[in-house]
Amino acid sequence: MGFTYSAKNKKADPMSKLRKQEIKGTGAKQHAASPNFMQVAWGIAVPRFEISFMGTTIAWFHSAYLMDGYYRFNPACQKIEANFYGAAGINVGLLTISLYSKTWNLWKYNKPILKAGNCPE
Repeated sequence: MGFTYSAKNKKADPMSKLRKQEIKGTGAKQHAASPNFMQVAWGIAVPRFEISFMGTTIAWFHSAYLMDGYYRFNPACQKIEANFYGAAGINVGLLTISLYSKTWNLWKYNKPILKAGNCPE
């Protein structure tokens, strides 16, 4: 089990009968799998600037950092990307009621970290 216990010394010592020559790596890359579609994303929008009036956001701007990854089995695809976005928007309304809003993506930089299999662009 990888250790020995001596009742006489009341001491446990790590021990293995394996030698380094008996352990061989295959050189294959590590992979994850799931029986269904899986997606995980994490992001933060910093800094964010807003102009508000009476509880309604009138205009805003932010940059955002996002790590996004997904896995699907049919067709097989594993994909992880790092993204950097810039966005702005306006909102016309009064007393927290929005009458008109519009957003613009100012920039998007994408850095692929992992892409394996038949992934869409």
